[in-house]
Amino acid sequence: MLEVKNLMGKINLTGHQMIRTFEDKEEAFPDPVIQAERHEEQLASWLASKGFDGIPVRSLIVFGAKSILNFEDKSRIDQCVTPDFLPSHISSLQQQFSSKIISGEECRTISDKLLSEHESLEFNLLNYAGVQPAEIMKGARCPQCKALGMIRHFAVWVCLRCGCRSKNAAIHALIEYRHLYGPSITNHQFREFLNLESESVVRKILTANHLPHNGKIKHRSYFITNQILEQLKNKLN
Repeated sequence: MLEVKNLMGKINLTGHQMIRTFEDKEEAFPDPVIQAERHEEQLASWLASKGFDGIPVRSLIVFGAKSILNFEDKSRIDQCVTPDFLPSHISSLQQQFSSKIISGEECRTISDKLLSEHESLEFNLLNYAGVQPAEIMKGARCPQCKALGMIRHFAVWVCLRCGCRSKNAAIHALIEYRHLYGPSITNHQFREFLNLESESVVRKILTANHLPHNGKIKHRSYFITNQILEQLKNKLN
């Protein structure tokens, strides 16, 4: 397993924490080696629960090319690499574990189980950033100049700044809303987000994108599930 750290500046690993010095400022982070070891134990436990006990699990911490590494705790040296040295470390592991442990079919079974049990992280961006919902600027975003406040004119969204015309501005807005506020959305909430007054227009947008829902029309909640989110993104490609 590779734990990637893209950090610029001087990185000091003390054995208790990781300290980054950049532009005369110091920041403390959890020790990535401890983090990686915990992930090793978790993966080994998961494999054992699926009937694949005894598979060796190893990890490396890979720092970005612009990281300057300093090891106050020398025991961390063998577990931390930069991208240039990663291939040789992987080759060393291949030599260390040269005998076949599982078949190709078993490897595919593990891969399928990992994918089927994957759960996306539900991350509250506003709470993390310390931003109040009232602080979020509203309006459909122009795909060309990125300005907010496109207006809807005969099923086409028009940017008042650059004149760009888009049929997909509402889809962009749904994706942005999902990332900001989470999967649940109502007609009223989306109208406020788009600065639209028409309840029927917003209802058409929500139903046209096949959002699952519950409740009667006036009190209906729609849901931008992970599957719907991927479908919305595909519409923009």
